[in-house]
Amino acid sequence: MNLALSRQDCRDRAGLASREWLDVNGTGGYASGTVLGPPTRKYHGLLVANLPAPAAGRHVLVTVLEETVELGGVNSSLSAVEFESSSGSAPVLPEHFAAFPVPTWTYRLPGVRVERSVLMLHRRDTVLIRYRFDAAGTALGRLVLGPLLAFRRNHDLARRNPYLNDHAELRADGFCLEPYTGMPPLHFQIAGPRSAQFAPGPEWRQGVFYRVEQERGYPAREDLFRPGVLTVEFGAGDTILAVLSTEPVDDPAAELAEELERRRARHAAARETALRYARNEAEEVLGTALCLSAQTFLVRVPPDRPTVPAGYHWFEDWGRDTLISLPGLVFVSGRLRAGLEVMQTFVDHEKDGRIPNYIGPDGDGAYNSVDAPLWLFWTLQQYLLYGGELRELRRFMPVLKRLLERLAAGSTGDGVYLDRSGLLHSGTPETQLTWMDAVVDGRPVTPRCGFAVEICALWYNALRFACDLAAALGESDYTPPVAPARVAVAFRERFRLPDRAYLADVVGEERQDGSLRPNQILAVSLPHSPLDAREGRGVVDAVRGALLTPRGLRTLAPDAPAYRGRYGGPVRERDFAYHQGTVWPWLLGHFGEAFLKTYGWRHEARQNLRDHLNGWLPHLFEAGVGSVSEVFDGDPPHRPDGCISQAWSVAELIRLFSLIEEGPLQCEF
Repeated sequence: MNLALSRQDCRDRAGLASREWLDVNGTGGYASGTVLGPPTRKYHGLLVANLPAPAAGRHVLVTVLEETVELGGVNSSLSAVEFESSSGSAPVLPEHFAAFPVPTWTYRLPGVRVERSVLMLHRRDTVLIRYRFDAAGTALGRLVLGPLLAFRRNHDLARRNPYLNDHAELRADGFCLEPYTGMPPLHFQIAGPRSAQFAPGPEWRQGVFYRVEQERGYPAREDLFRPGVLTVEFGAGDTILAVLSTEPVDDPAAELAEELERRRARHAAARETALRYARNEAEEVLGTALCLSAQTFLVRVPPDRPTVPAGYHWFEDWGRDTLISLPGLVFVSGRLRAGLEVMQTFVDHEKDGRIPNYIGPDGDGAYNSVDAPLWLFWTLQQYLLYGGELRELRRFMPVLKRLLERLAAGSTGDGVYLDRSGLLHSGTPETQLTWMDAVVDGRPVTPRCGFAVEICALWYNALRFACDLAAALGESDYTPPVAPARVAVAFRERFRLPDRAYLADVVGEERQDGSLRPNQILAVSLPHSPLDAREGRGVVDAVRGALLTPRGLRTLAPDAPAYRGRYGGPVRERDFAYHQGTVWPWLLGHFGEAFLKTYGWRHEARQNLRDHLNGWLPHLFEAGVGSVSEVFDGDPPHRPDGCISQAWSVAELIRLFSLIEEGPLQCEF
């Protein structure tokens, strides 16, 4: 697979500064930055570790490695940081960049060609930087490396302080430093044909500037500590390995070889999955990239909890996102057992009829979601559709019953209860329990208390599935809290708008919110729909006409007074736009399934969606290279924003590929 920037792309300094790369270690840690080199976010870091203590969670340990190549009296900087008053020492432009199998840059410098690769070791807080030198002559050059340390939580910024221990202990191949009591040490090692020399020179780089943080309305200046520099000579054909780690690495070359073999196996598995759906080379590239990106989201965070981070760089374990993501991330590729393990993580945190909307690094859950428990039913349905074993779901049946009973009884609080009609009410004017959960000044931006269309659709689907599953498991005497048929009748009575073909978004006791939003697509896409074929087509046509874009579904029709077509700026502005027109890719999976269900699984309908998917290939080179962003502007040209790699964005595009090629999936029962 060739997922690389062109020579022309690499001449565009601004473009390289806006494109970002990512490599992960499988425990929630990562290495990431701009393709150009200077970090633009506080979340960028060459070594970001997900620590169990002293403060659990991701910590940026090393932000960047200052790298200078000296040869023939010419010094060339491969990386640097920015300062607000000036650009600092601008790094040279690469000649080539490739994201896979590992992020790799190629530089053509005076007298030498340098290839630099960055990769993290699997389940280790260790990053390897490999340099290969192809020099024109026999003269020796020098590689000078100076790590810039932050050693702070990923959401914070570091400041110069008197508490940092600046004494580095010299080692045969580098040095070791313990900057703060209770934090892990930093080992910096060099492996190559020649010995490295460490020159202590502790100093602070004050006022390092992160331009994207400023654009997003956050503090954007940080002080980073450099303990000194390591210098190593190189000659023609030499390979040098730099190691940054929280532990000593005995044999970096062997570790590198093992990790590269692991990457080749991952790539082969991703390509195998992609080839099941790809019909040409472009689709193979897209599918393989999506499947490789999917692998970055299946992690085991400390102490050893299987889960899915919702997005890189800043999201952690979100129940709703995880349950929506699992089918595309793992079921499509046949990793059914891995999906069950993650679901068990969230089931183990069930409390009072709620699945946690969020599990923090310390293991505590937040239960501010009404739909997370309902998505569990859908995810289990998908498990069976993709070949899962029925007997594996027996252990989930008690919690499924409990979720339905307690939601119906209103024991969860926050305005969640079963109405006389059988529909599920949720929320109060002060709360926001659905996925459209942005809040400004303590008030929901998109008030949806009452009967929300996708919540009631998920409720109906959950009731139907619980009955089917109970029967399949031999529990023929199971009675749900309300008859599904009664819910279907109430749904159609409450949500159909008298003068329109689509559904109300939220229904109150005496009102219907007729805002055209994408939430109603779930009433068609879910395995059990309360709508008939004609009603379903009306929903699909309305959503397709006003909300569908090349990058997903808008969250509000453009002709609505509250519509905001651009997502960006400070926090307040972004929150006002988050669900008021901003495009979300994850909704494409459900739109595609609804489209195929209502228009039939014919060649024309499938080709229409395939053409849409093919339009995603350019985005792989646009923001997070090789992955899919969290959100896009509602207005053309639909600029990407939010996280550079979002789990449910990636997952639902993969699932859509699967639906297009394999057609409707059937459960054994």
